[in-house]
Amino acid sequence: MISSLDNNLASRQILEEWRINKSTMMLGAILNPGSYLLFLFALEQAPMAHISSLREIGIP
Repeated sequence: MISSLDNNLASRQILEEWRINKSTMMLGAILNPGSYLLFLFALEQAPMAHISSLREIGIP
């Protein structure tokens, strides 16, 4: 019974977060793959040792 209450609360919180920040989440979903594509492009342009360390800095 407690588990279903927790799930219901979590669902409501997720929906509320989506309602408040929908445009920011959509923008992030669009731009995130672009950052990986930019990284792949940079790999073609510069030595691997320089680019891979930059990529690791950007990953939390």
